[in-house]
Amino acid sequence: MKRLMREIGSMKKYCFLLPWLAAGTAFLDCAGQAPPGGGPPDTIPPSVVSTFPDTNSVRVETDRVELEFSEYVDRRSAEESIFISPYISKVEYDWSGTTLTVEFGEELKKNTTYVVNVGTDVKDLRASNRMAAGFTLAFSTGDSIDRGSVSGKVFDEKPEGVMIFAYSLNSRNPDTLDPGVVSPDYIVQTGKDGLFTLSNVRIDSYRLFAVRDQFKNLLYDKQIDQYGVWVSDVVLSQEEIHAPGVQFRLAVEDTGRPFVSRVQAFDRNSIQVRFSEPVDSLTISSPSLEISDTLGTNRIDIRLAYRVTQAPSVVQIQTKQELKAGEIYRLIATGIRDTVGNVIDSSSSAVFFEGVDAPDTVSPRLSIAGLEKDSVRGYPVVGPIVFLFSEAVDVPAVEKAFTVKDESGSTVRGSIHWNSPATFLWTPQKPLTSKRWYAVVVMMDSVLDLAGNLAKDSIMSRSFLTFDLNETGSLDGRVSAETKDSSGKRIYVQARNLNGGLRQVFAGQDGRFKFEQLPEGRYSLSAFKDSRGNGTYNHGHVFPFAPSDAFAVYPDTVRVRARWGVEDIKIDLK
Repeated sequence: MKRLMREIGSMKKYCFLLPWLAAGTAFLDCAGQAPPGGGPPDTIPPSVVSTFPDTNSVRVETDRVELEFSEYVDRRSAEESIFISPYISKVEYDWSGTTLTVEFGEELKKNTTYVVNVGTDVKDLRASNRMAAGFTLAFSTGDSIDRGSVSGKVFDEKPEGVMIFAYSLNSRNPDTLDPGVVSPDYIVQTGKDGLFTLSNVRIDSYRLFAVRDQFKNLLYDKQIDQYGVWVSDVVLSQEEIHAPGVQFRLAVEDTGRPFVSRVQAFDRNSIQVRFSEPVDSLTISSPSLEISDTLGTNRIDIRLAYRVTQAPSVVQIQTKQELKAGEIYRLIATGIRDTVGNVIDSSSSAVFFEGVDAPDTVSPRLSIAGLEKDSVRGYPVVGPIVFLFSEAVDVPAVEKAFTVKDESGSTVRGSIHWNSPATFLWTPQKPLTSKRWYAVVVMMDSVLDLAGNLAKDSIMSRSFLTFDLNETGSLDGRVSAETKDSSGKRIYVQARNLNGGLRQVFAGQDGRFKFEQLPEGRYSLSAFKDSRGNGTYNHGHVFPFAPSDAFAVYPDTVRVRARWGVEDIKIDLK
């Protein structure tokens, strides 16, 4: 009878009342999908309430599974959320009210555990509530069922609905595993909080990826899907059949190579090179840039080359020889990388440009980060003051031309670090005093560029009032992991204000860390081991595979109050 009802409900051409079924079928699925109307707002997510076969059944012989939902659901969302492992290429869907039958188009393998995962994209008809968590139905065609499991969490602003792809490594070469062309052996979808559990998997070694599968094709599409990789592969054994604590952070892979988009000479010694995207300043050097005539016989020597701090996709070049007006030159860029390590596209690395014979008559200009205007209030008492010039300047002259004074007129001592010939940082020897006025004074008539042009203004002065430390608090704790490994890699701790703003410090040899002078508010805390030594979290790569940095997230937000310290925060970085 139930099978007959299902077949009637799935064929719209038979949607009419059958008198001889009227007594037992008061509601047939003949008017399409339509849940009962009226009643209070529906906030309850749908769920799977019964299955055939029962979960964990063994010696199953069937050509279908049945899933009964707690309420009427959107059929398309349900059908697109069914994932079967091992993969079955041909399936058909048949509905009867709230029951979905998944019919297999091929015979099941013998002595095999099958896992049917229902993802969290399933939503009900009445209010489009999504399933709060995924559902797993596992059964075996043999005498036993696999008991291995892998669990963890995806950390992201929107962690729900992310696919977890698991690939068996015992049956393939890990070096050739490309999730862009190979479907996973096991699949599960994260719930609202980003949690996931891959259950009933074989004892095996696995490589896992988190993928926000935009096309729902069970493949990783570069530059379209967000991805996450973990610090290592997962190994299950008879002694360790469960692998908890697998964590992912999502990113979008940048596989595009940078290229030179424009080269322009501004005067007889100044050339500006614009790239398609920000480039790594450490790869900018004279050997990576070459200027010559069109035949490559007469080379123009480069005096200096640097990335512009205010525009990281722009490189400024000063030449030793003077360019000639109307003559065509060729610039070749090699070995330059973008900020994620992609090497410049060799097919677009050579660009021709026309020389200019005009002298440099433009005066250098100066801006100070955070002090663009005078009388700034609430300036930090720690950290550097950043000076940004419009072009390369005479370094010794600049260092003699500026001072920092307190409100009594006394000079504040500090150190200078030049990031480029046009940018330097001044850091006070000790923190500035809270709630005190300071002034940065630059004698601009002593500042000159490499062509000898003096700045137009005779003096620049910027005053600022430092932050009131009575309105700040502190936070300290310990990361329970080795601060450095054999390669000397540090562990960094980040405190992110939920209202905006990020602070980062590194842990000491004993794992201790401390944030001082934090504005009031709630903070989320995390830590990561810096594998590349650049103070930036490394998300790793999907293919060729490269692991991510190990990271940990403190489970709760921390409230920082003025004049109070939060102590003994423990972050477990495994």
